[in-house]
Amino acid sequence: MRHIRLAAMQKLTAMLSEIKVANGCSIDVARVTRNLPMATAEDTVPMIAINEAIRSGDYTTAGEGYKRNDTIDFLMVMWTKSTNANPDEDAYALIGEVEKVLARAVAINPSNGNPMYPDDYRLGGLAVKVAWSPAIIHNPPDKVKSHTYAYFQFQITFAYDAIDPFVK
Repeated sequence: MRHIRLAAMQKLTAMLSEIKVANGCSIDVARVTRNLPMATAEDTVPMIAINEAIRSGDYTTAGEGYKRNDTIDFLMVMWTKSTNANPDEDAYALIGEVEKVLARAVAINPSNGNPMYPDDYRLGGLAVKVAWSPAIIHNPPDKVKSHTYAYFQFQITFAYDAIDPFVK
């Protein structure tokens, strides 16, 4: 049994792991992980880490407080190694591919109102809402040996019964 939040993170991790040139993407992601705040010089990039934010986000409860409606804040960090004269070009390629993945979690077909990607919609039905802010790119100073990185802040809203918060 997995907690609903863990199951959703595993689904998102699997979706992001599909960012491969062989799947029609513009860049190959070497690794997707969770709760890794920093990449080292030895890590193979491009790499993505999904981290829960330090603050808990917003929440409401119903009944005796065990019916949860929680919005959790996350920070997705992406590292790239620049192969161009402009260090942000690979980062923008990765941002575009990640946005495509996040869009699959929310896309509705305007002609019929059904999810365009049913298996990925709301992270496989585990979330009530998925939203994200624009990505930010940062290039480390010349004196620091590091990768170019970008990050998204995103939120996932979960509704579940805390008496049994597990996905079977």
